[in-house]
Amino acid sequence: MAHRAPLLPLSSLLAHLSSTRPTPALIRDVLALPALSHWFDAQGKLNLGHFEALGEDSLVPLELTSPSKGTFERLEVPLSYYLSYLASPPSSSSSNSDTLYLAQFAPPPFLSPSLPPPEPIASRLSHSSLWMGITPTTTPLHRDPEDNLL
Repeated sequence: MAHRAPLLPLSSLLAHLSSTRPTPALIRDVLALPALSHWFDAQGKLNLGHFEALGEDSLVPLELTSPSKGTFERLEVPLSYYLSYLASPPSSSSSNSDTLYLAQFAPPPFLSPSLPPPEPIASRLSHSSLWMGITPTTTPLHRDPEDNLL
């Protein structure tokens, strides 16, 4: 029998995390992150103009997985390059196709206002990472060294 994660309201997340053995849980409430309205247009397409207006072009760490070859590699590219890729992704959507995604990236100050942490855990947050990809984005099976809120 498969384990089902409990469905919790955001207000009870802190109590759940404080339990002696916290388990995976799903948060019922949808967070109204400013990124959702700033980073995407009304049709749900990436708003490249928003990022261009910020005037920043940091290098970002990307991960490339090739399931068919069994390979995984990391590279760094300018954020503008990756955003252009997201705006016009390749047409292949097979689960065996290569996946390019931004991973383990500490959001720079110019992106932070769009990504405030959920209020119940803001004071307990040690750091945050930004992950971005297009469907289907997959990552190799792994175990993270710290608890996560995704």
